[in-house]
Amino acid sequence: MSTRHRSAHTLALMALFVGVPPAAASDAQEAVFVDGGEAKLVQQLGRAWKQGDGYLEKSGYDNYLQGGMGIGSGDFRVTVELTILKLRRSAASLVIGERSHFGFEGGGGHVFLEGPLFGPKTVLLRRNDGVVPEGKRFTLEAVRSGGELEFLVDGRAIHKMKCGTGAVGPIALRPWRSTMRVHRFAATGNLVELPKLPERTQPDGYTIPTIDLSHQGHRRVVVERGTAEKYLGHPTSDDEGKTWSEPVELPAALTGDRHMGRCAPDGRLVICFRDTTLASPTNGDFVAWVGTYDDVVHLREGQYRVRLLRSPRKGDLGYPGVELLPDGTLVATTYAVLAPGEKNSVVSVRFKLDELDEEAKRPDWTWYATGPGCGIQLEEGRLVVPCDHIAADGQWASHIIYSDDHGATWKLGGSAPPKTNECEVVELADGRLMLNMRNYNRQHRCRAVATSGDGGLTWSEVSYDETLVEPVCQASIRRLSLAKDGGKNRILFSNPGETDKRKELTIRLSRDEGKTWPVGKVLWPGPAAYSCLAVAPDGAILCLYERGVKGPYEKITLARFGLAWLTDGKEE
Repeated sequence: MSTRHRSAHTLALMALFVGVPPAAASDAQEAVFVDGGEAKLVQQLGRAWKQGDGYLEKSGYDNYLQGGMGIGSGDFRVTVELTILKLRRSAASLVIGERSHFGFEGGGGHVFLEGPLFGPKTVLLRRNDGVVPEGKRFTLEAVRSGGELEFLVDGRAIHKMKCGTGAVGPIALRPWRSTMRVHRFAATGNLVELPKLPERTQPDGYTIPTIDLSHQGHRRVVVERGTAEKYLGHPTSDDEGKTWSEPVELPAALTGDRHMGRCAPDGRLVICFRDTTLASPTNGDFVAWVGTYDDVVHLREGQYRVRLLRSPRKGDLGYPGVELLPDGTLVATTYAVLAPGEKNSVVSVRFKLDELDEEAKRPDWTWYATGPGCGIQLEEGRLVVPCDHIAADGQWASHIIYSDDHGATWKLGGSAPPKTNECEVVELADGRLMLNMRNYNRQHRCRAVATSGDGGLTWSEVSYDETLVEPVCQASIRRLSLAKDGGKNRILFSNPGETDKRKELTIRLSRDEGKTWPVGKVLWPGPAAYSCLAVAPDGAILCLYERGVKGPYEKITLARFGLAWLTDGKEE
């Protein structure tokens, strides 16, 4: 198998189903995914499969026919009746769990095994030579019994191996370079439900995902979906992001992009965004919508919408941050031009209409941006928001703004040295801050790092973390646990783990406050870009990220997984 096969064949499966917990042991269940060529319980990832005379048919890369339920712990049997055309060196396969393949014919014409279930290297079992008949209907079975997994073709044993009894996850069929006709596809065993995310709703365009989790157990999570053309809607969740509604186009009052919302103390929602409605008196302005969660679900216009900021440079604003203060005041932060002839400023708008402290921007800075990503609150209470700017000499640099009065006023913190950009900050166990930055010094094809011992007022010289390779892209860093809180000191990191291309969205773990990153796992092997990490109240790790098959901006996906998945069961 070529390297291209090994890297590309998992594109449509991995991110949606990482972290699916094994179901409790139960009596064997049966699920029929395809019967008589009719789709009964499947998810079609990639282009749609065509209905034929007694079969579903598809060819080509990155088109998967996935069973609608996954395999949990214990014994199981997967049965597929299919016909394969153009079989020779097709790399067509049965996909089992996380990117593991029983391949019908790969390099050199061999039946092969590939993926983490089978070990670090591709295993060539034998030359095909009729084991899998081309153009003829045959039955493939994958059977696990007592911790041994066996593959059979038309009842003849092809390979048997030990594989444990743990949860497997999704199962799917991949035609790759062949044409695959599926007559029947079924599974028996301890079957588990798989999470289902909405299908792509937007055209190709530049998008930045944002995730918010409230400390309130009933809080709904909203994923923003900014697009190149228009706002097409967003999915909502009633269970902290485990499942999602289908996205719909929202009422005219919410038409726009770069949305960010918060739940007010009385239960209403306040959503701030850039208005893009063509026939609107606030077109191109920074606005706030006020309504209820039910208004969003039932597509109602809400109670009202107000203009927060009118800019003479229409439309050049957005990417807001919205915070709820202890006294119930909501503070929305954005960038905008405030007066003709002025340069961009960062502005905080309170619903008492107070402006952001003018100290939040130096007069010789041109471009100015907050985020993307999240700010943090320090143990002492200070709010710290990571930012970046372009100075008058054209140099990019990272900096922070901070507030010591719960967002009532903001002040400019220190700046990191040049050739840094989009950044995120984490508080270390000893109270120092660590700024992890997008790096434009391509002598070091990795992340830039600076630290602060005074709450972000000043920053150290930049060092380069050679483990955290990057293709010049945004990344996310987040505290997972602290030893003083009864756990261990752990920090998470996510970014495209390549030096040249935005692909292979990788999750890493540090146990020594960012000095080393001994644990790393690829969440999505295909094109990927921006990401945002969060830790749910139950300790689950969430990663919201851009991904695609042909390019990194085709979908925004939420992955939910645990420390056990990240560490291969070594830590819980």
